[in-house]
Amino acid sequence: MKFNIPKVDIPKLDVPNFDSFRSTPSIEMPKLPETKPATIVPNQEKQIKLMTDMVNKQSEMINQQTELIKKQNELIALIREEAISSSKQSRLAMCLTLIGLITGFIQIIPTLASWIKRLLLLLETISK
Repeated sequence: MKFNIPKVDIPKLDVPNFDSFRSTPSIEMPKLPETKPATIVPNQEKQIKLMTDMVNKQSEMINQQTELIKKQNELIALIREEAISSSKQSRLAMCLTLIGLITGFIQIIPTLASWIKRLLLLLETISK
């Protein structure tokens, strides 16, 4: 790999004061010399290789993290779905328990009525 590094000569302007510089109609752009490719020394090759390896490894790590995030999102969705279904099941269980309590209470009412009737008869017989 070769880099083109141009050498630029910066012209020196001999300007006595700033006002005279302003009044100059135009300044010509300096002509740039032709660029020659710079040679790469072995140390630079090692640096380039190491930096390339680092970028590749970082890219792999980003891909792995992206996959991990996708799996975490999928797991969160499954847990959320499970929580919703267990919430529905617990509501159903509470409704069934309430129905059972009401049914049991309804079944006890005739028995309680007969006990109250017997107690009233017993009180009448005792009070006579």
